[in-house]
Amino acid sequence: MDLLKKESVDSAVLLPPTIKTLLARADLLQCDVTWRLPLIITGANAVRTDVAPAIGPLTSELRVVYGCTEVGFVSYKTYDDPGKVVNFNCGRHVDGMAVKIVDDNLREVPPNTKGEVMIKHNGFFTGYLNQPDLTADATPEDGWFRPRDLAYINNEGDLFVEGRQSEVIAISSWRFYPQLLESHLMECPGVHDVAVVAIPDKDFENLPCVCVVQDPRPEAPRVVPDHLLRACAEYFQDSFVQLSKQAELSVPKVCLVFDKFPLNPNGKVQRRALRALAVERLGLLTDK
Repeated sequence: MDLLKKESVDSAVLLPPTIKTLLARADLLQCDVTWRLPLIITGANAVRTDVAPAIGPLTSELRVVYGCTEVGFVSYKTYDDPGKVVNFNCGRHVDGMAVKIVDDNLREVPPNTKGEVMIKHNGFFTGYLNQPDLTADATPEDGWFRPRDLAYINNEGDLFVEGRQSEVIAISSWRFYPQLLESHLMECPGVHDVAVVAIPDKDFENLPCVCVVQDPRPEAPRVVPDHLLRACAEYFQDSFVQLSKQAELSVPKVCLVFDKFPLNPNGKVQRRALRALAVERLGLLTDK
């Protein structure tokens, strides 16, 4: 923060984990220095409201962006009020881009219907080097790119990106999408970060496991795993899980506390590595 001020930086690209780390620094937030960044740009799959407190102490404006390496910058949403930040909202597509949400058969779905993102790309992406199968999967329609992200578009045209297809947990024939539960658990006291991953089960192939990082601030309450599991049960109460036995298995029964999550260079949770840590902690065997 000292360097940003010294260099008179007017905007900075900070990933959500970096923003949350800065927010945990009481000395930065309580010092006499009144300077703050005019703009923080952030982005990653499933940007949540836990970055909203940056508006005010760290920045005047927070811009949530969505894009990918293959096609570049796709959409954005700008906030100047932390109370107006909405989970997963990545705003409207920029000029020169088009976005639609499709079902498993690549048919466009109505507003507020979840599906996969398809992006009308700018022509720069022609495929992956020496990977024709991956290229074919990513470009099922001429001029369109499929990043395998789960999302929906609301009636106002805002794009809500909830996560990646690879994050889905297969419980027998049931597919469990953990992103909404993770956002709910982020509101629990003492939680700094949370990810729900699959752990192996002999009867149902996988079961969900809640992994959580303790809020490092001294004044933050300590995370109690049983409290988080109770929050999971309350979240699912009277919801779709009553529809089938497999759906009921989506309610996690295991919660593990970690000092930190394994992250990739882009600051995103490496879920496969986290799953391996959870499996090792629980003493489970897996061939995956």
